[in-house]
Order: sequence, then structure tokens, then C-alpha cells
Amino acid sequence: MGIFPDSSFFLFLIAAFLAFYVPGNVFLHKKLEHNFLANFVIGTTLGIILWSIVGFVTGYIGLRMLMYPYLFLTFVIWLKLNFRSISNFNLKGVKVDILSAVIVVVGTTLNLSAVWYMGVYGPEGLFFCCRGVPDAIYHLSLTDQIIKNFPPFEPGMTGMLVKNYHFLSNLVVADLSRVFAVDFISLQFRYMNLLLAILLGSSAFVLGNLLKLKILFSRMLAIFLYGSGDIIYLLLFLRGKGFDFSVTIVDDATKLLAGPPRAFSIVVFFSALGLLILWIKKKDLYLGILAGLMMGVLVGFKIYTGIFAVIGFAAVGIYYLAKREFRMLIPPICSALVALTYFVIVNRDAGALNFSGLWRFENFILHSKLLISKLEYLRFESLMAENYLVVFLFELLFVLTYFLFLFGTINLGWLQNKKSLKLLPLPLNIFLINGIILSVIFGSLFVQATGGANTIQFLISAFLIGSIYASLSVYYWVCKIRRKIIKGAIIFLILLFTLPRAVHEIWQNFTFIEAKQGVMVNNEQLEALRYIAQKTPADSTILLEPWIAEEEQFIYFAFLANRPLFLASAGVLRDHGQETRERKEINNTIFNSSDGKLVGDLLDNNKIDYVYVPKGTNFASYNKPFVMEVFKNPQATIYAVN
Repeated sequence: MGIFPDSSFFLFLIAAFLAFYVPGNVFLHKKLEHNFLANFVIGTTLGIILWSIVGFVTGYIGLRMLMYPYLFLTFVIWLKLNFRSISNFNLKGVKVDILSAVIVVVGTTLNLSAVWYMGVYGPEGLFFCCRGVPDAIYHLSLTDQIIKNFPPFEPGMTGMLVKNYHFLSNLVVADLSRVFAVDFISLQFRYMNLLLAILLGSSAFVLGNLLKLKILFSRMLAIFLYGSGDIIYLLLFLRGKGFDFSVTIVDDATKLLAGPPRAFSIVVFFSALGLLILWIKKKDLYLGILAGLMMGVLVGFKIYTGIFAVIGFAAVGIYYLAKREFRMLIPPICSALVALTYFVIVNRDAGALNFSGLWRFENFILHSKLLISKLEYLRFESLMAENYLVVFLFELLFVLTYFLFLFGTINLGWLQNKKSLKLLPLPLNIFLINGIILSVIFGSLFVQATGGANTIQFLISAFLIGSIYASLSVYYWVCKIRRKIIKGAIIFLILLFTLPRAVHEIWQNFTFIEAKQGVMVNNEQLEALRYIAQKTPADSTILLEPWIAEEEQFIYFAFLANRPLFLASAGVLRDHGQETRERKEINNTIFNSSDGKLVGDLLDNNKIDYVYVPKGTNFASYNKPFVMEVFKNPQATIYAVN
């Protein structure tokens, strides 16, 4: 698993073709006419959705081997439908815009710097870099669990099924790895992300083509999807701190690939928009149902993107209901039913949203590095003095400051008029605007019962999808300018304010890689984990040291040792609504208590087979008769429970 593609990459290309492109092409047969790029982007993404559905259903009914006949059947149908076109295949009619291709290639290459070194073996051990590393390691563990079991168990809590978490992106990777025998680490953060990045940028050009807009719209949309970010660095500059990029609140576009659920969901969303546009224009019920299916399944990929899609589709349904076009209600209803099905199965215990007022904006103003916290103290003084008009003005200032500097040039999307909005079909505007408004409200004014302030994910969805309107605004107003030099100057200024955050983050990625700054599982630790994987029974439960059990990044024990863990990544477990208090107390007692009988009983009652003790950690019962040292090196000692 080095950084350069090996034979497994070519196996992945075959797997992606058979599992994604072929089924998607079968279901879209002749619906996209001769649009090569649309067939590739929408067909492949639809294939990903179909793959996830087949994997989900066959997994729950305990017949995962049915994935093989699914592949065979779709391939046979595809050959039958495309036999003549395959024999006459040529690319003579395919036109490639060089600048557009450069945007996709450069955007894909640079954004992969965030994840390409995730799980790379080198001379010093196994290296994980660069963005969202603990979360990425959790996803690797979850994918490994799905390869072995479905529905999946929590990798950090033996015997407990995953709940309140969207795991369809992991299911897609796990089934591809399981069926085609591709290494899941390379698949999760290299090969699939390469495909997703290409699909993401390419979807911008598909949407522009379907909307009959000139190439400028698509280029700007692709640039925003690859490189948009906050402009908090300008606020710090205005406060006399120079160009300081150390403060970031919302993940910028360059970090999209670091979170598999969000990456998959955004790519699927933009491809599904293509089908939505065709449905609106052609009133083709079949395309509408496919769009509804893709939007509904998003709930299982990323709940926040899924809620955006469901809200948008519901608004479109109300629009067609008002027009008494009852046939057009079928896709929104299908989308809602699919979304509800996935929500009930996967997220039903996630808990409600709790109103938090304007806390998010006030907290932003209080950030110590921004040097504007005095404003919040003045607001509080006004509140105590019951001067509510001044309080309102302060709150309004906080909200405007927050979104101005967090959304950066995406705020250009507000510069619309009737003519610019008419460039998009009215139902599409209804879909997008309702989704954006309610996502902003949920992300700004509410916190989750489980997950807390993670509702900021709603804002990230609005930020990324809002790039459509930012691109539309740039396209509309720039096209009104006749002089090319002025057009070029305006676009240059927009890019000048858009890209600094992305450039900084990408530069940091390469700095982290060069300095090996990330998570390193050194060779001696790997030796200890290999001992567990190779020398212990497959059903052995491993107990980790309490601090290791709490931290998310150490969940790599689950897939490197390939054994059930009594407790690991406890913080993530709590975010998923799992109760960890009892196991945490048991863990602490086993490691720290000198009462041999109590410790022995706890090990026996909880069916713990091995205890992993890292270097520098005290295990009070190391010399008790119920444990025996079976492995030791400078980094770890492993005890078997007798």
C-alpha cells in the first residue's frame, strides 16, 4: 500500500466499470442521448447508488452473494443494449475544452493531497496524513467491519451494532473490496477519492450543458467546488495580524474528500441534479423517479445532504401540487419514501434538533484570535440594560459578519435579479433555495441531541451547494460586460479572494507529508498488532489501555489487529448515542485496581481474552495468575487472560 498505484488500481478500474458504470448505463439507456460526459458522470454516480442499494438489501437479508449475479446480469444486459455502439465506438464526436480539462485535472490532483497518504506503508511504519486523520481512521475501521459483517458492528465496541450514523459510503467501498478483492485502505482514500474528485468537477460541466449555459458558468462552478473557502484571513488582516490562516470554522472545499460520507453525498447530489433538470424540462417520469431515488438515498450517505435534498424535493412537490400537475408528484413522493426508509433503519434514534438561539454567532465573535470579542461584551451589557434594539443590531452584525467571512465569495450568490434566476428552471430554483434556506436555519440555530454542534454540517452543505448560485451570479454579470479586459480583471479578483484558503490548505498538506506530520503506527507497534492478528483466535476480545480507548485515532487497532475491541474510540461511540460509561469504568478498574479478585472477575464476566499494554502504561495486575505475558517489544506488552 504505497503512494503509487499498483496492480490493484487496474483491478479497481475494472471493478468501477462493472459495479458502477455498467448498471448506471443500463438504467439510463438512451435517456441522455449522445452526451458522453453526462453518461459517464450521471451513469457512474447512479451506478454507485444502485451498488449501495443492492449491498444494503442483500446485506440485511443475509444473501450478500447475490452481488455476483447482479454484476453478471447487468453486464449481460449492457452488452445486449450496447453491442452495436461498442463495435462502432469512437471519440471523434467528443470535444474537449482544454481549460476545463485543466481545471478538473488540477483540482483533482491538488485536492487528493488531503487523503492520498492515508494509510501508506513506509520504512518507519504505517503513515496516515493529512486531513481529518482520526475520522478517516474510524472510516477505515467501519469499512473493515462491513466487509466482515452486515449490518456492521461498532469497530470500537464489540457486540454493538452501528446506529445513528450514515454508513452507505463505507458500504460501497466495503462491497467493492469484498467482491473484487481490492485492498480496502487503498480503495477508501485513494482510488475511490480519485473517481469522486473527477466526477465532482465533471458534474459542473454536465450541469452547465444541461442548463444551456456558456462554459464560464461550469468553469466557475468547478473552481468553487474544488477551491472555495472562508475569508477569515481577511478579517485577521484587518485586525492587524497579517495574512493569518490559523482560524477556520467551516471545512473548505479542499477538505471534502477527507470525509467519505460528505464526499460521496455531494458528488451524488450534483449528479442527481442533472437528472432533476432533465425531469423538469422533459417531464419524463422515469428520470424523475431516478432523481428521487438518488436524492432519497442521500440520507444513508450523509444525513445533512439528504435533508437538504428531501426539503428541496418536497418544495418542488408543493409547487406541482399547486399547479395541479399530479403526475409530477410521484418523484418527490418516491424520494420521501426512500429517505424515510433509510432514516428509520439507520438514524431513527439520532434524536431531535434542539434550539440554541444565536449561540453559534456569539461564539464566533468571542474567538480569541479574531480580536473582536469586545462586541459580544457590549451586546451582553445592552441585554442586561434591557436595551433590546441595540441587542438586535449587535446580533444582526454578528450574523452578517459570520456569513460574510465564512462563506467568502460564495456570497456572490446573493447578487441575483429576476433575469439571472430565470437562467435556471423555476422548479430547480425552488428546490435549491428552499434547501439552502432551511439548511442555514438548522445549521445556525439548532444543535443535535446526539452530536451537539455538529449541525454545522448543514452549513457546509449550504456552502458547497450555494456555489451554484455564486457561479450563476458571476456568469450573468460578467457576460453583461463587453470589454474582455474588464471581464478578465473581475474574474481575477474573484479568484484572488476565493483561492487563498485553498492554496494555504493544499500547501499545508504537502508540508505535513514532507514532515511526516500525522499519525504514525511505527514498526514495533505494527509487530504487536500483527501478533494479535496472526497468533490469537479470531473471536478474541482485546482490552486497550483507558486513554487509548478514549481517543478516536486508535481505532486502527480494529482493522490492524483484526479482532473485536472491548472499547475504543469512545468519543465517537457517544456521538452515535452508544452508552460507554459502564465499559469505561470497567476498563479503568481492570488497569488500575490492585484487587486481583475484582479484576479477574471483570475480565471473565466481560469475556476479555487479551490485554494490550502500551509502553509507559501501568497495568496493576500484570503479575496476577489470571494473566500471562505472551508478547513484548519496546512499544507494547500483550497479556493473555487465563
